[in-house]
Amino acid sequence: MSKEDSQEAPGTLEIVRTFLNTWRIPNDTREPIDEFASLEAMQHFYATHFEASGADSAASIIPELVRQLRADLRSILGTGDILRLNKWLVRQPVEVVLTPDSDEIPLLKYRPAGKEGCRLCAEVLALVVEAIAHSTWTRVKACPDCQWVFYDHTKNKNKIWCLMTASGPQGRSCGSISKVRNFRKRQKARAARALNLPDNF
Repeated sequence: MSKEDSQEAPGTLEIVRTFLNTWRIPNDTREPIDEFASLEAMQHFYATHFEASGADSAASIIPELVRQLRADLRSILGTGDILRLNKWLVRQPVEVVLTPDSDEIPLLKYRPAGKEGCRLCAEVLALVVEAIAHSTWTRVKACPDCQWVFYDHTKNKNKIWCLMTASGPQGRSCGSISKVRNFRKRQKARAARALNLPDNF
């Protein structure tokens, strides 16, 4: 698979992409699935992705806030909407710290400020702010067909669908499906005009 076909995000932004894809539409049933249906599932996600970085294993997680953050982040993908994000940052502020890289050169890092509120939301927001600072957040997109969140590796940042062709038994060729659907719509409209029928006959 080429880099442009890859859906994974670079670095810790992949955690955010995984977080967003805990809500998804399976290709077989096309019925939405929420992997965060329980607090235990959220605790497992937190333990998997944040405990290794020193996060508190007994941290407070508020399910309603976790689901709302996921929905709000999904709603601003591909947009310049920062108002909604700013409201979250008032509730779960993020602070900037300096850490040395391998050559002892200072790097800016972002982490939750304080321990109040929902810790999972705070950790995810810190990663989103870091992605914004590195200009990678705008490359996180949701497929308009299946709603799968992917990272756009294309040079011009013009990728629309998750994939043009199915890549395995769980794959869905959303790009091709959309093109076929639009082609058939145009053909139907052209036939209707030829017969002097309304386009929605």
